[in-house]
Amino acid sequence: MKRFTPLFLLFFCVLTLKAQAQDKFKVGDQVEVFTAGDANHGIVVGAYKDSGFGYGTYQVHLNGEKYCNNHALDTRYNAQYVQLRFQPDSEADFTVGSTAQVRRYDGAVYTGKILGRDGNRYQVRYNRQGSEVSEWFHANNIRSSANQAQATAQAKPGKHKPAKTKTTAAVAWPAQKFNVSDRVMYDELGFLVTKSWGTVTAVDPEKRLYTIRNENDASLNYTYPCYQVLNPTAKINNDFFIGKWEVHVGGATSTFTKNGDTYRRFSGGMKLPPLEIKADGTYTWTTQDKKVIRGKWKPRTGVPGIVLLRAVDGLDYTLYEKTEAFATTESTRDEIGLHHLPSSTGYYKAFRIGPSKSCVLVGRTFKK
Repeated sequence: MKRFTPLFLLFFCVLTLKAQAQDKFKVGDQVEVFTAGDANHGIVVGAYKDSGFGYGTYQVHLNGEKYCNNHALDTRYNAQYVQLRFQPDSEADFTVGSTAQVRRYDGAVYTGKILGRDGNRYQVRYNRQGSEVSEWFHANNIRSSANQAQATAQAKPGKHKPAKTKTTAAVAWPAQKFNVSDRVMYDELGFLVTKSWGTVTAVDPEKRLYTIRNENDASLNYTYPCYQVLNPTAKINNDFFIGKWEVHVGGATSTFTKNGDTYRRFSGGMKLPPLEIKADGTYTWTTQDKKVIRGKWKPRTGVPGIVLLRAVDGLDYTLYEKTEAFATTESTRDEIGLHHLPSSTGYYKAFRIGPSKSCVLVGRTFKK
């Protein structure tokens, strides 16, 4: 009889595990269905059932789905994808600026800082594998951190609350002008050729970045440096461009017109003599062939930037800020682009000689 004992114990363990799987949830339990991406909250409406294919299922009615008579049309999900809710309350409301725990699609949990909100999604900055990253998380994948209970306050049942106005903290850096939900004007190329309007959905005070949702296309929700985001009604200030600049030309091709003929100039990467832009509306630019050009500049209309009149080859050059904002270090300097418009053929870049003025850099302490 002893020879059958191991088999009997194995059979008993299998039955026990199966019973545990069946008893994990009962009809009426609040659960989530999490296969990839965002977790969906729902209620178990059909008890555990063996599928006959080596796994069991639960029938779950997901929140927001139209009610079905007797839940006959609700889907049955593989039991391994039906779990306890990571965020118990799908209507929870988190405060921008507080800390919270987040769960990525791979199930890993991290603690980070909430930077912004867009409906029922939150942008959170956290450390992953030694690097700081920012990602958007659905409310179902975020919960209050263990060491900060005030990070969340339970909302009343019903539809998810919209983002609240002015939820970020007071000014977090010298040039911060906007909070979550503010309407702004922005452009990804430093307002070189176009401009757009949208709503601030997140603020990263450490990196001096704003995340903007385009007001005409909600799918356009991207992050921009502070100098690319403006108050649509504010007066433009171009003091940033005043000073001396170390000019560089990259490997590029530019064209210019002389005596009615069009010429093409091939330029190799090199450092050129400096450009000085003065507050009195004049500039001095020493070109690569040692020619000194003295001329006037004018502000652009309705957007930041200035135009150097009759500069290299007699062309007007538009100047705009393009300071590195996403990978800044202690060696990062103020940077501008110089473009011949509207052709966009002549191109230079320049770095400030002297202390930086960009809102991306001023007052920051950079990590070594």
